[in-house]
Amino acid sequence: MQRCDPVTRLAVEDRQEGRCWLCGQHRRLDMHRRLQGSLGGRYVLGNLIGACRPHHNAIHDRIEWALKRGWLVESYEDPEQVPLWTVDGWVRILDTGDVIRARQPDPAGSAG
Repeated sequence: MQRCDPVTRLAVEDRQEGRCWLCGQHRRLDMHRRLQGSLGGRYVLGNLIGACRPHHNAIHDRIEWALKRGWLVESYEDPEQVPLWTVDGWVRILDTGDVIRARQPDPAGSAG
């Protein structure tokens, strides 16, 4: 079973200031791959978010809910390009680990 290396884990925790990005609580964070491992998702900064255990479980239990918020991405999507909702608003995470503000995605999937 593949695991997140300690350096990457620390970078995610630092990026999120030790908070779950779904609820804002300071708890132990699970490393969640937005593009799942079974679909080729890796433990890299642009594909990882830290979530508290209850929210990590909720992501996997409520797939459609998680997809709409960018916490999961489809197999054909690049996690770096898919915005996700956080307690701080919509962002994109680059593979460098940088976080940039993003617009809320159009629910219909069209640009206009």
